[in-house]
Amino acid sequence: MIGAGRYDGAQLPDLPAAARNVAALGGLLAVDGCTQVVDPLDVAAVLDPVRTASLQAEDLLVVYYAGHGLLLGRQRDELHLAVGRSDLEKPWAAVPYAQVADLVRDSGARVKVVILDCCYSGRATGVPLMAAGPGVMEQVDVEGVYVMTSSPATRPSYAPSGSAFTAFTEALLDELAAAATGTDGRVSLAAVFERVRRRMRRAGLSEPQQYTTNTAAELVLVVHGKQVGGRVVTWGYSTRYEGRDIWRISEVATVPYGLPPATAVSAGYGHDLSLDAYGRVHAWGDNGEGQLNVPDGLDRIVAISAGGSHSLALDADGRVYGWGRNTHGQAAVPEALSGMVSVAAGWSHSMALGSDGRVVAWGSNRCGERAVPGGLSRVSAIAAGGLHCLALDADGRVTAWGDNTYGETRVPDTLGRVVAIAAGSHRSLAVDVDGKLTAWGKVGRPSRPSRATPPKGLDRIIAIAAGEWHDLALDANGQITAWGDNSRHQTEVPTGLVGVTAIAAGGHRNLAIVAD
Repeated sequence: MIGAGRYDGAQLPDLPAAARNVAALGGLLAVDGCTQVVDPLDVAAVLDPVRTASLQAEDLLVVYYAGHGLLLGRQRDELHLAVGRSDLEKPWAAVPYAQVADLVRDSGARVKVVILDCCYSGRATGVPLMAAGPGVMEQVDVEGVYVMTSSPATRPSYAPSGSAFTAFTEALLDELAAAATGTDGRVSLAAVFERVRRRMRRAGLSEPQQYTTNTAAELVLVVHGKQVGGRVVTWGYSTRYEGRDIWRISEVATVPYGLPPATAVSAGYGHDLSLDAYGRVHAWGDNGEGQLNVPDGLDRIVAISAGGSHSLALDADGRVYGWGRNTHGQAAVPEALSGMVSVAAGWSHSMALGSDGRVVAWGSNRCGERAVPGGLSRVSAIAAGGLHCLALDADGRVTAWGDNTYGETRVPDTLGRVVAIAAGSHRSLAVDVDGKLTAWGKVGRPSRPSRATPPKGLDRIIAIAAGEWHDLALDANGQITAWGDNSRHQTEVPTGLVGVTAIAAGGHRNLAIVAD
């Protein structure tokens, strides 16, 4: 399962939903021996694992790809699958689908399944190219082949702004779970395809295509989960507000019984939020300022963020909602705000990122948190710290503003092309395109903070989170590393915690989503 969501050049926008597609689909099907490839940089990073799988598979070979589909070659009519270093003017930097097809053809597996979620993916079925010559899929036209694509040969596929998944894979995930209800979790490829096709047609989106030989379409999938998402795990201690700016560390952090599987989590100072596959927000922990009082009727939510004592949510239409403490206006979302794709909640301030790359900030301006630098544009990610802000632009450059007491806004000159950022109480973190983690500011015990230096040996980092005085990093193997203040056991990662897909760090505790 391949999710190509990060791209070096400006020609191809990042597609963060691709990685979530892979995690969710892998968790739902739980196929034995499944390899997940997230954000491959070059052609070999895709073809090598596909070749390995094709050689090892005996009964079933499944190849799934989500990312940008490109039409390259001399006539601009050959389907290529984009990777991190792909360029529209460098066809050799993208994966020719014909090479994937060769590997599938050569596999000894009895049944071979290819699922493509990218623009122009219908070319993989060979149907639109029959009149002009042999289609790509004719190269794998062997017994027991099934191909499902997100769009026809000449149509784009869609990744709705702010949505957790791409449109096609979201439909596939939902219909897999829905079709399995009442059938002991078993459903055929043919049945799922028809359900997805009807759903996409009703939505006015590109219709999926299929190609099959012999009885491959009747392959029965065993769905292990009826809901998309993962189990939420927490460790550390909870913090409760007692009024007059007095906080008390009260008890061991816990997750509410019966909490639905989550697709996203966020940890505030004393409260936590999770988002389920149906776009519903769940909240628990301290409610001293109403930060758990999720507004009635809130649905179709695609992003969440928990701040000091307030909460933010973003819906599929780009609208932002705020609730909880509002002493500085941090929960009072500007009325004209629309077209947003991301939100971030700090201690007493809030941020939102627009689809046009602009950043909006409101709430406290004690340290200049609302003073978004002039000229800041083409922003792709934001992060809100205690009293400071971070923004990452499309070229991988980090901009910081607000409180600089501990050097948290002094961005190092040595940063490479950054792909992820996080902000804690008094420090900042960044991960570059090679998975290298850099931190600046202060971390550790509040009474004796030290320089924010990550542990040695960390590499292939795919996600980061910053709490009050501690930090987390998640590597490509799904393992978490924690460092900083451990006064409430917040850096003692639970033994055996593997398969993690998302992390969040709060006041004195952490959250993780585990794909069981």
